[in-house]
Amino acid sequence: MQIRKALFFGVLAWFIYTYLHDPRIHVVDNVINKAISFFSFFSPNHLLTYPRDADKIATLRSINNYLIGQVVRFNAHPDDLQWAEFNATRKKFDIDGPHGPIPVTMLIPKIESEKPFPLFIYYHGGGMVFGEAEDALMYMLGRNGNGIAVGVDYRLAPESPFPKGVLDCYTVLRYLVDHSSDFNIDPNRVIVSGASAGGLMASVSAALSVHGYGDEAPKLKYPLAGQILIFPVLEYPGARHQSWLEFSHMGVRGML
Repeated sequence: MQIRKALFFGVLAWFIYTYLHDPRIHVVDNVINKAISFFSFFSPNHLLTYPRDADKIATLRSINNYLIGQVVRFNAHPDDLQWAEFNATRKKFDIDGPHGPIPVTMLIPKIESEKPFPLFIYYHGGGMVFGEAEDALMYMLGRNGNGIAVGVDYRLAPESPFPKGVLDCYTVLRYLVDHSSDFNIDPNRVIVSGASAGGLMASVSAALSVHGYGDEAPKLKYPLAGQILIFPVLEYPGARHQSWLEFSHMGVRGML
């Protein structure tokens, strides 16, 4: 209850501040950006203080997923908001991994094709703590790429520390490549993708596909066709590059 109250009053304070001091910017858009900033600052303290309190972690995750969804909704290009019209069959199933079952969501286009489909594997963002497999970006990849899109519900911290989440991500990639004929996938047209922390997962999976990592992560039989990394976490977070400085005034919109 204390978490919800703090979040509510924090968002309310930012709303008042935004409305009074920044009327030129779309109010809803800016409030969501401020709420995300507040929530990102607020939530880690509770996750570190109560790492075994499942109820608090679940509450924080549900709020975070909602806010992230609103950011995508208000910041995406209008054409991208048609992702819901992606005509595909939606399947949910588990893939066996080194640390247990890995839930995945697969979108299979309802189009006739004489050739196997390309595969887009999407790893969600959320700082390795938040997020869920099925979101707008996964739909966009499948629709715009005319291929099969797969979202991965990899294990999250603090319940599942490194390297469990990474191994989940790579295990799904390797399984789908090894069983490509079962899913009508072209193993020569497989792309890994991800946003933020998911971009890190995609880049590490790509590295593992080439170099492997012992028995837990053997190399892929086929080379990846590419990577789509969306503001990936690839270096020390304190670094500030010219692009960051140039677009920092745009908040979340600058990243999208």
